[in-house]
Formats: sequence, C-alpha cells, structure tokens
Amino acid sequence: MLNNSRAPSKRSRIETRMNWEITLLLVFLVTLCTVVCICASVWLVRHKHELDYLPFFRKADFSTGEETDYNYYGWGMEVFFTFLMSVILFQIMIPISLYISMELVRVGQAYFMIRDSQMYDEASDSRFQCRASNINEDLGQVKYIFSDKTGTLTENKMEFECASIWGVDYSGGKTSSQEEQVGYIAQVGGQVLRPKMKVKVDPELLYLSKSGKHTIEGKHVHDFFLTLAACNTIVPLIVETSDPTLSLIDYQGESADEQALVYAAAAYGFTLIERTSGHTVIDVQGERQRYYHLVMIGMEAWLQIGCYFRKSSPASICEVEEDGFFIEKKFFTFFIAHV
Repeated sequence: MLNNSRAPSKRSRIETRMNWEITLLLVFLVTLCTVVCICASVWLVRHKHELDYLPFFRKADFSTGEETDYNYYGWGMEVFFTFLMSVILFQIMIPISLYISMELVRVGQAYFMIRDSQMYDEASDSRFQCRASNINEDLGQVKYIFSDKTGTLTENKMEFECASIWGVDYSGGKTSSQEEQVGYIAQVGGQVLRPKMKVKVDPELLYLSKSGKHTIEGKHVHDFFLTLAACNTIVPLIVETSDPTLSLIDYQGESADEQALVYAAAAYGFTLIERTSGHTVIDVQGERQRYYHLVMIGMEAWLQIGCYFRKSSPASICEVEEDGFFIEKKFFTFFIAHV
C-alpha cells in the first residue's frame, strides 16, 4: 500500500500553466469585487439619510406628484447586488475564449498528425491515432523514451529465424516468404488441423526434418524440432473455421518465445496436438506420439528446464532455455539439449 501512488494527470505544460494563471485571475477578480462591495457598503452607510432623493438609490418616487416607494432591498441586498454587478463588469479579465481557441488549434494539430506520412505503418496499414488532444504540444518536446522491458517496444512479436544444430549453421539458406508458406497440416479423426500462424521455413531444414532418422543430420534435426514441440508450457486450442473439415490450432501461452518456437516446430512437421497435466501429444510427420511429463523445474527467471519421456522409449527429451543475445545477428538465442 505504501508504494501505491496516484495516477499522474495527463495535462500538457501549457494547459497546466494556463490553469494556474486562470486561478490567479479568479482570485484577483473575487478580490476586486470584494473591494467594490466594501466601498459600496461604506458609501451606503455614509449617505443613508440621502437615499430618499439620490438617483438609483432613493426610496421614494415623486415623479407622479405623490410619494410612492421604490423597490429598495436594504443595505445587505444592495451590497450583494453590487457584488454580482462587479462580477459581470470585470469577468472580461477571465480569457474563457482562450480555451476554445486552444481546442480549435489542437483539432488542426491532430489532423496533421494523423495525415503525417512518416507516422504511417505499412505492415499493419494503420496511421497515427490521436486519442487525446490535450497533450499534442508536448509530443514535439519528447527526447527520450524509457521502457522497463523489450516487449513494450517489440510488441512481443517473436519469429523463428534460424538454427544451429550440432554445430551446423542453418541460417545461410533462403527462407520462404509468409505468403508462400502454407504450413504443415495434420489430420485428427478425419479433421484437418493447421497452425493458425504461418512461419517462414528453411528449405534445407524442411528437407532434413522430412527425411527422418535415415541420416545423422536428419536425426539431429528431428530431435531438435521434437524438443521444441514437447518442452514448453503452450496449450493448443482448436479454432473452428467456415470449412467443417478444416480447423486451426491456436497456441496459447504466457511466453511469446515459446509460441514462436512451437509454431516453428509445427511448420517443420512437428505439430503439438494436445497437452494435459500429465502428457503431451505431438504429430510427427503424420505419426502420433505421446510423451508423459517427467518434471518441470523453474530455476531462475532466465532459466527453465523441462523433461519429458516416452513410455515406449527409455530416452528423454530435455530442454534448457537461456535468454541470450546473438551479437553478430542481433537475435535472441535459445540453447536446446536432447538427452
């Protein structure tokens, strides 16, 4: 509770300065009207015996030949009406129209900000959105942006780019574009399942993943993608489509890194089909394989080990994840181990 603080007010420095000056002018206006009221009350007290004959204050009317009474409200009400009259006379000191002028200028600023070609994003086909018009004038004074995590700036968009398996670098080959990549398709009970997200694939890796364990490199690639599909906390969700024979697999998880790795494994034919608290089902190039959870050990925020084993095989799959930064290519790296 001690660390809780009030949310900061989203007001520009010009608006804050103007509000402060308006407050000072209001105080000055009230003070001026009060002074006028004091002077009026003193004058009424000194000339109370002359009020019957003075214009605007006389109590009796002799214009008709007969004495009649005016609507005289007394000393207190006369002072009160004098205060209201002073407010009406001096209210021109408060620049109310300045607020209207500033809002009109901000509307024009918002239009130019939205139409700015340098603020247009071709990837999402979206322009700048001005959702608050009271801080426009402060945007041009921003010099530094501080962020507590990279996800704020990268929007947690992680993509599988390349891999180095058993010392063999597979990052030099050409990858297919997302428009050309269709993705691996698995069949479950006559229903076709396809990953929701398309991933760019490396032709050499794709060939080795389909060749299975016939070659040493193929075995290493097979174990690599099998580890990616098995050792994670991703939960697959089946999403129905307009086609009754086709469904999409939406991988949900807390980590965007794990989502990217699971989608990459599915693109190479290692599709995560089912995950429960006790086992995981993976479609490996059309062959259904079930793995039982052995242990999930959380060591640090940057280190996690997951181990799974298959009942028909004594071997186990272990993954060691460590967030690093590949300096040369500026990629986040993950270290995978298969035992």
